[in-house]
Amino acid sequence: MIQKSGSYLACLECRRVFQKSQLKRQKKEANEQKLKCPYCGSTRFTNKFTNLILCLDPEKAQITEEIEPKIKKPGIYAFFLE
Repeated sequence: MIQKSGSYLACLECRRVFQKSQLKRQKKEANEQKLKCPYCGSTRFTNKFTNLILCLDPEKAQITEEIEPKIKKPGIYAFFLE
C-alpha cells in the first residue's frame, strides 16, 4: 500500500526524491510559480511513493540497468509512484 509522505516529494519524471522544504526554498529563490525539479526540470511531483533506491554509482549499479534505466546520477529515487 502506498502511503502519503508529508515532508518529501518525488519527481514524476526522473523519480528523484526531495525534501518539500528544499523545493519550496528553490522556488522562492528562483522566483518561480511552481515547484521545479532541479535535475530534470519537471514541475510534476507526487507525495505518494514507496520503496526508495539509494544509488551511489549509477554506472556500476545493476539495478539501474535492470529496473530503472532513468537513474543517471547518484541520489535517492522512488521505486513505486502513484
